[in-house]
Amino acid sequence: MISPKWAVDELVKFVEQSVQHTKMDVQRGGDERVPSVYADSAPFTSPTESHAPLIVVRFISDTPSRMTIKLIAGTYADDKKSGWEDAVTILRKIRADLGRAGVIASRLHFVQTDDSPKIDLPEEQPVPNYMASMTCDFEVASQVKREINWEEIMNDN
Repeated sequence: MISPKWAVDELVKFVEQSVQHTKMDVQRGGDERVPSVYADSAPFTSPTESHAPLIVVRFISDTPSRMTIKLIAGTYADDKKSGWEDAVTILRKIRADLGRAGVIASRLHFVQTDDSPKIDLPEEQPVPNYMASMTCDFEVASQVKREINWEEIMNDN
């Protein structure tokens, strides 16, 4: 059985690989760096500090056959214009990489349809920081052992 923690940890590794060559603006000094990827939440420092760029991988729910995990992108932009675009663009890149991979860690099957996963951009943004999210579904491969009642099968014929 797949645990939510295992799934989140595997997706953190996948997202780190996906964004490893994507440099984005940081709060201080006009520098750029690759987004940090965190499981569940970003570490808290102070209200004036920003960890952007970042991606948070958070467990949402699961059923016996499907797990829902949300990716939250946080970006920073001094110009107060491109930050929202950066947040959406990085999630679109991750979505494309998930689609190409199809299966993560041989047990998480990415579910992609015409309208899923959808990227959401909240109207209210903590400018100059920006956030967008993408909720992803994964079919979870599990081995189910069940006894075969051969007598019942043979009597049905």
